[in-house]
Formats: sequence, structure tokens, C-alpha cells
Amino acid sequence: MLGRHPDVKGQDIDSCADADAPQEGRRKRDEEFWYEDGTIILIVGDVEFRVFKGLLVDRSTVFRDMFAFPQPSSAASTSAGQTPCPEVALTDSPEDVRQLLRFLMPGGLSGPLTPEDSTFRDISACISLAHKYQINHVVQRGLALLRAKLPAVGVVKTSQGSTAFRKPQMSRDQTIRLIKLARLVDANDLLFLGVWSAAYLTPQKLSQGFLRPDGTHEVLSTSDLALCFSARERLTQEHVKRIMRWATPAVAPKCEARGPRGKTCYVELAKALRLTEGDLDDCPVPEDFRTWYLRDDQKLGICTDCLALLSKRQAKGQMDIWRRLPKIIGVEFPNWNQMAVA
Repeated sequence: MLGRHPDVKGQDIDSCADADAPQEGRRKRDEEFWYEDGTIILIVGDVEFRVFKGLLVDRSTVFRDMFAFPQPSSAASTSAGQTPCPEVALTDSPEDVRQLLRFLMPGGLSGPLTPEDSTFRDISACISLAHKYQINHVVQRGLALLRAKLPAVGVVKTSQGSTAFRKPQMSRDQTIRLIKLARLVDANDLLFLGVWSAAYLTPQKLSQGFLRPDGTHEVLSTSDLALCFSARERLTQEHVKRIMRWATPAVAPKCEARGPRGKTCYVELAKALRLTEGDLDDCPVPEDFRTWYLRDDQKLGICTDCLALLSKRQAKGQMDIWRRLPKIIGVEFPNWNQMAVA
């Protein structure tokens, strides 16, 4: 896209003439951010962004200091006898720079990011780059977008009337990005969600990291990997203990009063406990233990009173873990006790 912008504060928009196109096979103009009246060319990899120096300087002290030093001019414009246009080389990813410019420059193809039309990767990349160049308002706007993009967490009622955790559902790449970003901006709520999500990934998968589009390898630090593995271990232990307490053979008082029926429920509950072994093998963290065994009267024949007792146990066990979840995960979460239960 070729664009123009009205006068930029502190800049003469005619001071930089249009540069000829770069040599084919070496560098190319960015389609979205190449302003004919731009006053600075940012060279990022093999992509050139021609933008407004004044806007960058006004918003970033890092850019202000960077541009304070004399910059080489565009070779193409110099050879053509035109007013030279300064060039600055950045070591960032072209896509990351493009995301940042959407917050800073007018007339981008997509405009500023919104939760609906942006990806997790786009938002996190923008926050990281804005933090690097000390553009605080973009960092804060990006964090607001990211929090709106993240899946909601809580304790919910299932269709069967029991309780279950609504946990963060994120891919490995998103989980790693979130943890690294949380460390960068010192956001404990994001770190908590990232580590909680990591607890449901195998240690091998989490340790592998992932490749960014520019070929760089993203991995968690050794200390954060240790934090995630510990969280997984503690969370597993807590849920195993919860399942054992939940399915420990017992019967409701009303059931005991029925005599032989009470003995039947006791036996069937013991049988149900044995059935949980398969669930422990299937679940990386046995949080979603399948309780349908106890709801099939044809299979186990547990009475209504004992089912109510089990439902009460499950809700109590879930809420006990929920209240202590930040401690179990190993990361504090601001105002955790105020999290709503749907």
C-alpha cells in the first residue's frame, strides 16, 4: 500500500524524496507500510518500511536515541540525485515490526489490532516489541487485548450437575509465548495461566519449544521448565487424592438404613473405585475423571442417595483445589478468591 499522511510534528514531509525500488532479490518494500512521503526507512531483514520518523520519536525514547546518531541514506535515492532518505537497520522480525507499526502509523491495511481480528501470536509479538522499544501505551493496550483473547477460567456446573474446572485451553506455542511474555512484563496473572496450561503438556513436548516463522527457536528457561514440571506434579497429586477421597467406599445414611441395599451400594462403590484406574492412565492430569460410571444405574445400580453423596464430595473436592490453585501451581494470582463460579 502506498500512502500519505498529513504533516508530522517536527518533520518536513518534503525532506525525503521517493527512493527507487530496491534491487530484486535483495530487499522489498512492505506493501502495508511504505509511505511515499515517509521520512525514515526501517530495514528489517529483507523488508523495507518507509514511515515517519517524527511519530516514532514522539512515542519511543529508544527510537529517539537511535535516530540521534547520523544514519546512512538510501543508496537508491542518493544515486538518483534526490534528497537522501535515512535508513536504520533493525534486528527484529519483519512481521513483528509490522504488528507494532499498526499501533503507531496511520493508514495500515488492518488498523490497530482487536481481539476479534488478531491472533495470539500477533498480539504477543506486538507487546514484546513495544516493550523492547519502551512504548508503554502499546504494551498496555496489547496486554488488554491479550487478556481479552485468553480463554476464561473458572468452576462451572456440568450438564450432569457436577462441577468441573474451566481451564486455559492453549497450544504449546501459545503457552510458551504467554509464559515468556509474562516474565517480560512481570504479569503474574498471565504467568499463572501459562504455567497452569503447561501442566497439561507432556514434559517432552514442552521442553522441545517451537520454531518461529523467522527460524528462531523459542524455548522456556530452565527455571520456568522446572516451575511447569513441579506444577504438573503437584496438580496431579492433588487430583489423585481428590479422586481417592471421592470414591472411597461409603454410603449415605438413608442408604444404610435400608439394610441389604446399603451393602449393595458399598460393593458397587468399591467396584467404581477400581474402574478409575483406567482414567488415571488416560489423563495427563486426572482432573476430568469420568464419573459416568456412577450414573449408569444399569451398570452399577447405585441408589439416588449415594449418588447425591458422591456429587457433594466431588463439588467439595473441586472447590478445595480451586481455592488453593495458585499455591498448587506455584504462582500467585491477584484477587484469586474473587474469581466467579458459574
